[in-house]
Amino acid sequence: MLKNKVVRVRWVKQYPTAHNHVAIGSVIAETDNYLILICKAYHFGDHVGGKKAKLRPEKYVGGIMESVTTTRIVPWHRIEVINELPPNTDWDCDAFVDESGFCCLNNEHKTMITRASERSE
Repeated sequence: MLKNKVVRVRWVKQYPTAHNHVAIGSVIAETDNYLILICKAYHFGDHVGGKKAKLRPEKYVGGIMESVTTTRIVPWHRIEVINELPPNTDWDCDAFVDESGFCCLNNEHKTMITRASERSE
């Protein structure tokens, strides 16, 4: 059902103070137990924003760490929400964060990764 779709996936947090995890990419496959994505993942806590910056893989920038593009296998029970994105979404592109905590992909849609109000979720 989701194969070949472009999605934004947010993981369930293990405990209230855990970092948030969001992945954006293409679904390669799905089974009864997991979803397989080729994607970039973004890890962030309570301190997103504060300055305008371009994200860099494997470095914390503006409170967010971006992973390199990779394949991830995510168990369904660890997924909190999936947002289907437009099929032409360029997800393997630069991302940025600004002073207000708005973080998005630098693509045609300015695809949202997170914003300040999501930090404490």
